[in-house]
Amino acid sequence: FDENCSYNLLFLLEAARPSVNLTDNFGVWVLPLDTIRVIENNGLIDNIEYRPSMAAKIKHIASLLDSDSRELALTIAGDESKLAETALMEKDRKIRVLDLAAELIQYRYNKKVISKEEYIKRFLKTLEARSQMGRSEDPLYEIKAPPIPEKGHYPGRVSLGIGHQEDSFFYEFKYRPAYHDLSDPDEGYIQGSQIVFVGLSARYDLDQERYTLETLDLIDIISLSPRDTFFKPVSWKVKTGFIRKTFSSDKKDLVYQLNPGGGIAFENNIIGLFYVMFESDLNIGRALERGYAVGIGPSLGLIEKPTDFWKINLSAKGIFYEIGTRHTRYIASIQNGFRISQNNSFNLGLSRELTFDFYQT
Repeated sequence: FDENCSYNLLFLLEAARPSVNLTDNFGVWVLPLDTIRVIENNGLIDNIEYRPSMAAKIKHIASLLDSDSRELALTIAGDESKLAETALMEKDRKIRVLDLAAELIQYRYNKKVISKEEYIKRFLKTLEARSQMGRSEDPLYEIKAPPIPEKGHYPGRVSLGIGHQEDSFFYEFKYRPAYHDLSDPDEGYIQGSQIVFVGLSARYDLDQERYTLETLDLIDIISLSPRDTFFKPVSWKVKTGFIRKTFSSDKKDLVYQLNPGGGIAFENNIIGLFYVMFESDLNIGRALERGYAVGIGPSLGLIEKPTDFWKINLSAKGIFYEIGTRHTRYIASIQNGFRISQNNSFNLGLSRELTFDFYQT
């Protein structure tokens, strides 16, 4: 949480520039982005250069090709004898196919998927064919740099809101010391990622005139990594903390929750990032008849950005608790986030839930 590798690099910079005190600017949390901001605030950044990763290069070149060409590049990366199939291609297409194949071969070797002998043989054969095509003058080869990470929103967040549940209005207060969740703007962050530490939500019910703690997320991590022709990552999540669960029309109580899951995600230019997961859920609490409940079930969701400032998050899940206190829980929600500035936004959400045969909206 604090003495991570990004933080320790600051000592090297202090050794080189004794006039600055970079490591004295932090408390309990030290996030890599915050260390960059401290370096920037002390005037130590002179120039910024974007160096795309291997994966970024592969995805960019692949975006310039049709599906057949992408498949051919993938085939060449696994069998250099297939280079002959590019003989009759027009120049620009052939250059892209060979460049993509070369990047794939390097990536596989870097990830230790292929041996050094296989790498040298395939890579040199591919480069030999590529060298005959000359230099590419294609302006599309320039990979656009993403937003600079330190220009994204700050990790801490305070939210004030008003809502309506059943027949009563409530005020809501939320606090999150770190870091980023799916409803936040993506600028400067990885799309489909969520890392929340110690996020809490409290309400004041105007009808009952009382305060309640709704949630206390100790850790809430989601990693939605879209799959494609070249990359097959597994998407996953893990959440643990306390949630307020409905047991009857007039009974709600806090329960401890441990909620891991895994699945797959895909990205489409029209509908956005969508995912399907299989989750398990453990609840422990005094309000449960047997003191605990264990369930499993599917979840799915869709994240889309209709505009640069508007983000939609649709999600639904069904959990079937068959161990301990038996019951079912279905929940569907839509969240809309409207970015106002770097560190300010307006959110509008609606959810529908069925737990222990009681509906909530």
